[in-house]
Amino acid sequence: MRYLLIIALCILFSSNKMAAQTQVEQCGTMMLLKKHRAEDPGLQERMRKSEISAQKWAAGQKKNSGTVITIPTIVHVLHNLTLPDQNIPDSVIHSQIEVLNEDFRRMNADAANTRAIFDSIAADVEVEFCLASADPAGNVITGINRVVTTQTGFEVFGAGIDDMKSSASGGADAWPRDQYLNIWVCNMTVFGASGSILGFAQFPGDDAATDGVVIQYNFMGRTNDPVQADSSLGRTATHEVGHWLGLRHTWADDQNIFTGIGTCDSSDRVDDTPNQKSASSYNCDMTINECSNEAPYWGTTDPPAMVENFMDYSSDSCSNMFSIGQKTRMWAFLNTDRLPLQSSVGCGVTSTSSVNTCLGNCTGEATVVVNVGTPPYTYTWSNGQSGSTSTATGLCAGIYTVQIIDALSASLADTV
Repeated sequence: MRYLLIIALCILFSSNKMAAQTQVEQCGTMMLLKKHRAEDPGLQERMRKSEISAQKWAAGQKKNSGTVITIPTIVHVLHNLTLPDQNIPDSVIHSQIEVLNEDFRRMNADAANTRAIFDSIAADVEVEFCLASADPAGNVITGINRVVTTQTGFEVFGAGIDDMKSSASGGADAWPRDQYLNIWVCNMTVFGASGSILGFAQFPGDDAATDGVVIQYNFMGRTNDPVQADSSLGRTATHEVGHWLGLRHTWADDQNIFTGIGTCDSSDRVDDTPNQKSASSYNCDMTINECSNEAPYWGTTDPPAMVENFMDYSSDSCSNMFSIGQKTRMWAFLNTDRLPLQSSVGCGVTSTSSVNTCLGNCTGEATVVVNVGTPPYTYTWSNGQSGSTSTATGLCAGIYTVQIIDALSASLADTV
């Protein structure tokens, strides 16, 4: 009961703040964490050990520049047949993958807007995402799992916050987290009304059965919706995937539930993001500076709030960077708690093709059909042929391999 009262007060305060700033409370990640901690007595200790492992890796400085990790992603689209807008088109999902890749590789066009004081520590995270091309059984897929649900909305206030992650409650079961990033796209409601929560994520170390990210369906991808302009550029998913890789909000979530203000002593566990007392900006106010004397990292410099950081609550239009320290933290979890993802074949096609027995001049043909990412592709066969066609000629009897390069993400799929 005490937990429910605290959450109710938080939502009440958020509602008052929204009314004052014509903005929604964006992220439900900490609400999810509080619920899981209340239900799972062992979670706190598991997360403590996960944090220690990540810090040890980070202290070892093991990240080699130029190494890129590609994370296979499965998008579960949960839609009610009476509400067709929930069944978002493939193009929106593809645009979201593009946004994630741009933001995590610092290839976003608005990277040029990062202020000079932060530009030198803005990071190419060297993490990319692909829509999964193979399911856990090796079957070729599109990376999009569309599920018709009887639910018109999933109530995220209280016990049902994870309902979209289970087929038993009208959602879709999580795919193995050691192979995929699960993203559920659905209609989330608070007391029956949608739009109060844009998304939430689960931190490393939590339950495998509910691991992943949830995004409100009308904030997925580049919608460029003028009604939802503050969050229409796909940065909700960037923010939530940051949580999924271990990042905290830049203000460290220590704010008073009545005032919404925290202290300058709290930390998001990253040294190069200036401390904040609260979510810094809903309106891209670059003058905010709540805390000072940021020693030891900033020395005598008094930096402003890092409003442009993806882990703040700033509008999509002024969110444009992760820091070097945040990159190190994400890589630390990718090499500890989330290490198995680096061995995933979720973005590969696992099948073999044999060719006909050759007679006379030894000609034959092998064909591979690929359904991964977005065409075009380049195929390089083991007999030396290459090109943009999936058909190779002049092959003798036997089994051949082909490398398939997805031109969109420039990532190598498995051999066929």
